[in-house]
Amino acid sequence: MKKCVDCAFPVDSLHTQYGQGIVLDICGNCKQFVDPYIEHSGLLLLIDLFLLKPSVYRHVLFNKDIGISQQLGLAIILVSVEAVFSSTDEIRTWDDVSHLQMIKMFHGQLSELFIFFGSVVLVASIFDLLRSRRIESRSVIRMASLVLNATILSLIPSLVLLAFTIVFRNSYGALPPRLTSPLSHLPSSIISSYPRLSRSIITQSFEEALKSGVGIDMDQLGSAELKQTLIRGVVGNLSTSMGISVALGSPWWIGGLVLTISYVTKWLLTLLLM
Repeated sequence: MKKCVDCAFPVDSLHTQYGQGIVLDICGNCKQFVDPYIEHSGLLLLIDLFLLKPSVYRHVLFNKDIGISQQLGLAIILVSVEAVFSSTDEIRTWDDVSHLQMIKMFHGQLSELFIFFGSVVLVASIFDLLRSRRIESRSVIRMASLVLNATILSLIPSLVLLAFTIVFRNSYGALPPRLTSPLSHLPSSIISSYPRLSRSIITQSFEEALKSGVGIDMDQLGSAELKQTLIRGVVGNLSTSMGISVALGSPWWIGGLVLTISYVTKWLLTLLLM
């Protein structure tokens, strides 16, 4: 069923045909256009995906007529790209990598993605059944399909940002390599006479202690690897939570709760299956 992208109110049609043109229908609930994205380009949809607007998720999930073959093709592309990015992150830390190891790593990441998608669909379907308190095979399949499509759609913002970090990354990440301090060879008596020199060496010693004791490398703050981690942890999870909440017709925090339980379920399934 079609829905208003602003208030999620069910509607019969999105527009009315008049000759060669169309007129957007008005929602009977919120008195706004049912789906203004019909007249907008795909670039605006992508921007609104980055802005985490529920309206763009409703447009794609409920109002966009996408064939099964197109859905399957888009899903294969997005899942494959996500698996490649995940494999590349881990392979980068290895000294010597063979083609067989790369294939195994890609297969492992792909398997984890499918387990994650299955966990999200399972948890969301159980939540929907508990909420509706009725079991209908058609409604369960429909909800599972919506949640799966929303989860795959939520990969787009993080994948685009990850692609930018890879394209614009230099050989040192985002920061140049740290230079050796010219003050390290000076005697402590000279250093103590100059507070600024003392503070410089203390700061350097503190950074070295962080790196050796806690594992925090100050050179990596702001690096491409850290940006990729933040993109996956923040942008990826927020967009996925929003997509799940729209598919379920619930507040955004419900999507976050379902996603959190899905991560726990994925972890348990990974221990059992892999």
